[in-house]
Amino acid sequence: MHYTVAIFFWVAFLIPGFAVTMRWAPTLTKGGLMSSIAVSFLASLALFMPFTILGFMLNLPLWIISSLIVLSVIWGLIDLFKTGAWREWKSQTVSILRLEALVLGAACMIQGRIGSLMGADGLIHMARVRQIMDHGLTNVDPFIKGEFFYPIYHTNIYHVLLASCAQLTKVHYLDVWFGALPVMLVLIAAAIYFMTYQIFANRWASWFSALFFIADQGRVNFLAYPNKVAPFFLLPVLIGFAIRALRDKPTGKDAIQIGFTSMALGMFHGMYAFFGLILLGPTFLIFAIRSYRRQEKVLKKYALCLLALAVSLPWPIISKTAQEKTRVETIRARIERDRDPDAIQFVTSKAGLRKKKKKSNAGANSFFRDVGMGLIMKKPLRGFGGGEGLFGIPGFRYQYLLLGCIFGFLSKRRRQYAIAASVAGVTLVYLLFPPLCTLLYYIMEAKWMLQRMETAGLSMMFPSLVFGPIVYGLSQKIRAKGSAPVKKRVGVVALQGVISLALLSFAFSYSNQWASWYSPFTGNPWRGTRSWQFNYEFSQLPDRELQAKVRSMKLTRKFYQEKIPAGSNVIVTDNMALELVTLHDAHILDPIRSSVGVPDISYFRRLNARILNPITDWPTRRRILKYVGTNLYIPQRNTRWLNGHVKALWGMKKGQAKIIEIDLDS
Repeated sequence: MHYTVAIFFWVAFLIPGFAVTMRWAPTLTKGGLMSSIAVSFLASLALFMPFTILGFMLNLPLWIISSLIVLSVIWGLIDLFKTGAWREWKSQTVSILRLEALVLGAACMIQGRIGSLMGADGLIHMARVRQIMDHGLTNVDPFIKGEFFYPIYHTNIYHVLLASCAQLTKVHYLDVWFGALPVMLVLIAAAIYFMTYQIFANRWASWFSALFFIADQGRVNFLAYPNKVAPFFLLPVLIGFAIRALRDKPTGKDAIQIGFTSMALGMFHGMYAFFGLILLGPTFLIFAIRSYRRQEKVLKKYALCLLALAVSLPWPIISKTAQEKTRVETIRARIERDRDPDAIQFVTSKAGLRKKKKKSNAGANSFFRDVGMGLIMKKPLRGFGGGEGLFGIPGFRYQYLLLGCIFGFLSKRRRQYAIAASVAGVTLVYLLFPPLCTLLYYIMEAKWMLQRMETAGLSMMFPSLVFGPIVYGLSQKIRAKGSAPVKKRVGVVALQGVISLALLSFAFSYSNQWASWYSPFTGNPWRGTRSWQFNYEFSQLPDRELQAKVRSMKLTRKFYQEKIPAGSNVIVTDNMALELVTLHDAHILDPIRSSVGVPDISYFRRLNARILNPITDWPTRRRILKYVGTNLYIPQRNTRWLNGHVKALWGMKKGQAKIIEIDLDS
């Protein structure tokens, strides 16, 4: 598949990071190739984060960042050969020749053929990538016409990397997004591996924890979303650095590593940057108090690490502040519009508006309960705690977690295990202690965000905390030292392979049995719970069917570029709204679930709904169209209201997309 060319970009992106790591802290690569991948990608991010921030501040063109990436790769290659550090990576490739790596490779091949989700929120991310390619590094809202700040994913380095990948490899940005899924799968596995290795210093335990996580969470086709990469790649790396800092005594290097990883979290997803601070902060605080009471001279280093965790706070603070400012500006906009004689007013009623389904909050409410006095808490047996366990006792994941804690706290690595387990413990305290749960709810103003914290603090930690210590204990029992006879060492490897197969079989059966999510709309007829069996069967379809959506979107993009002037406002129905901005430099009135930085976005949505409502009289519709400055319409349903008012009609030769130019003088 031609989009696989983009994978070379991601491999090349590791090179400068690996060169920096070998100069900065070579011991970070001690865990093998998977650890090297995790820390090298993070180090490369650290190199480009300052330039990306500057780029967004100055609205620099994309080619500047792309050029810097090329120069850094060249420098990385020269430095690796100059210092001889390339031999380290060469030797690490041998460690990848094992059963677990083959399983991960098979998972990547399956998901690589399925590709990233080309609908739902994927349209928002692709729209941002397209916007950066067209207009450089900008935080302007891509959907609504005007210079509105875009609080969601502002100053986002991930979108810049996707755009740069498309620019440098000459691979279409839609293909880059489609092919990003297996790349992110490897990065996520590498991060879980790195975190687990910092706990147990055992490759077998690290490999199995990573693969268990992939078996459980890697089935979805939206892992390339930044709100998946942030908690599943960057957060485990951050926890790994925290374990390194706390297992002995923190150093300045530890604080710098934590600071850059925290900043990367902010530049991927601000919410998880906040989670990184509140989940790890209490542990650092406890260690700092303990150090103070023992009169140890490292208190400043603990304080420095806490400060490093807070480096990412500007991203969520800016997002929240911008949205608060939008609320104030919304009131002002409504007052000014009431005074504007030319503005379209909606004063008396909502008559004529197309009725929309009321969004249900039942999902969020079913996970939380009111405990009185205005306090809430998460229901312990929902979400992570759901499902029937042994002997019919509910909360099977809690049972596994308890079993893992027994093994972990009895192992030789109990200190490192306790640090990692503190993340899960702090998460449970936040969610199950009503005053703290309520406080976080008022800070974040959304229950679904609290559910995401459960994913970050419990689901992500689950394999390392449960199966990491079990496999580590097994490895300690059956290991063979280097001086042991060859037969014994071969026998140990064979025994490990048999145990790995048994454990992997359990992992995939666990994944299928306890699947608790449902696949979103993907443009194919399959719905319901997605399993690896489904993914495998789906991946066997011909390339033409697997990439039908991408091919259709490319043709539609070309059609839009030919017929719609750049920067135009276009009237679009719900299902096509986000896709239009994803494919072309145009604007819409109703972005459905975006543009939270646009004052009075509901007003634009009401205008859009009034235009599309069949019962709206023509004089009113024409007045609204002139007010919003458009005469272009992409239809998807009944267009009888346009009879006698069509100036031109364009349709694709192969495809369903049509564009109607409305005669506003009729």
